[in-house]
Amino acid sequence: MSQAISLESLRQNGTQPLPQHLVERFLSLGQEAISQIPMEPALIAKFLSYAAAAEQELADQRERIARLEQLSATDELTGLANRRGFCQALQKALAAARRHQETGLLAYFDLDQFKQINDRHGHLVGDAVLRHVARLLKSASRLEDTAARLGGDEFTLVFPRCGARSGARRVQRIRTLIEKRPFRRDGLVLPLRISLGVVSFNSESDFDRLLEDADRAMYADKRERQVLKIAG
Repeated sequence: MSQAISLESLRQNGTQPLPQHLVERFLSLGQEAISQIPMEPALIAKFLSYAAAAEQELADQRERIARLEQLSATDELTGLANRRGFCQALQKALAAARRHQETGLLAYFDLDQFKQINDRHGHLVGDAVLRHVARLLKSASRLEDTAARLGGDEFTLVFPRCGARSGARRVQRIRTLIEKRPFRRDGLVLPLRISLGVVSFNSESDFDRLLEDADRAMYADKRERQVLKIAG
């Protein structure tokens, strides 16, 4: 086979439009090497068409897998991360803290009297309250933060690369935001109050111990609400 194979000849002989990057990758082998291939341009073009289809199928499959992974880490009701997504985010933040000698913050809270809201107004209103809180959390979170609903009325916030002082201010703003923005629907107004535990983490923090400390701090706040304290 002595004739030169060009980009245009492959395109003209292709069974479907050929992606330019695939053809250029093929042609980058060098004209001399390609000229030794005992195939007509039409056959080469057909081969590249099949390769393009296979490449697209792999890309589609990777996209489907990524979507499924995202869904498996997302709370269906609120759109926040679920328990799995929270665990992944906290593990990632702890790994970064160890790698870069950074500090971060974990906030853990629930809604006081949420059971009474459900009992008195029904689960549809209760679900709407949870979505209301989720929207407030999203509005107050940085891109690198993770807001999660662990289940029921339990929420967490993971703040990577965050010092104790700035973190305390941010958490206090979130508490104020939730407690100053009552849930409203069809004339119904429900003031909200949260019990909040906050712990700091660093390069030496342990995942399980961190959760225990955050839970303990939250229940201490529930028993006797004081000025926000950061454990750890």
